[in-house]
Amino acid sequence: MMTKHLTNSTKAKTSFTILSMCIAMLLSGCDVVKQLVGSGANAPANPGAQAPQQQPATHGPMDGYWKLAFQFNEDVKSSHIRVSQIGDKFSGQGTDDETGKPFLVENGVVRQDEVVFYKRYEQPDNPNQPPVEYGGKVDFKSGYMSGKYLITFQGKEIAGDWEAQREGAEEQSAANNPPPQEQKAPPPANQPNKAPDLSGKWTMGFEYQFKTMHSTMFIEQLGDKITGHGEDENTKEKFVIEKGWYKYPKVTLIRKYAAIKGKNPKPERHMTFKADVSWVNDSDYQGPYMAGKTDGGGNWEAQLVR
Repeated sequence: MMTKHLTNSTKAKTSFTILSMCIAMLLSGCDVVKQLVGSGANAPANPGAQAPQQQPATHGPMDGYWKLAFQFNEDVKSSHIRVSQIGDKFSGQGTDDETGKPFLVENGVVRQDEVVFYKRYEQPDNPNQPPVEYGGKVDFKSGYMSGKYLITFQGKEIAGDWEAQREGAEEQSAANNPPPQEQKAPPPANQPNKAPDLSGKWTMGFEYQFKTMHSTMFIEQLGDKITGHGEDENTKEKFVIEKGWYKYPKVTLIRKYAAIKGKNPKPERHMTFKADVSWVNDSDYQGPYMAGKTDGGGNWEAQLVR
């Protein structure tokens, strides 16, 4: 069901902040990152070993598919994992979204709301290479877990944040707790029977580096071309919509942020926003609506300001 309020919708969708935003090991791009698969002295001596079962096998709430994300420097990467739990232990497999590289989830243990597991890439040239250690808290009711990961490279420990969301958890929660029925407003008389024009002032929310950003942007549509400008309210950074394309229902916007000098310098950067355009007929908003993903994998959405 289409959201009525952009701000509320964005907050709801970013209960996973990334999560909007999604984590994977950076095994491509530079030699240093390719080797970041250590976990320090606390890693198990034999990651593949499993404790012998003393009780009959019983599956647990970790079973299923999860979206996993972690932050390394200024980057957020994502992967998908599938795990199986027996007793208080679990293991599984995963794949990095960006590179398609597979990995194993090993020696997972969950006790009450605490979780620990190890992520290991199979390296034929270095079979004894230790895995990355993940530790944190899990909330099975919301299908969410988060914490810190630890790796060791050339004797230096590197730690960072990670979080994961069970796939379908939000949809399942909505199915188990349906909202009360309400009287819907009749469709407005001016609902278009063709692609809505996107020109005008828009309010927007998007996920970026574990945060929810809010923007005001002004769009100028000329045929299937889009240009414009705006400002991020959180940081007061201005941007221009350098170019964009609109072929209903698909739209692509490319933002350009100028370089910032001074105490907190930032280089010039670009962000790409892709979305589907639809028409909303809620009681408190009727008009065009955009919802999609950024090039960093975060959710974003926007509605025309009246």
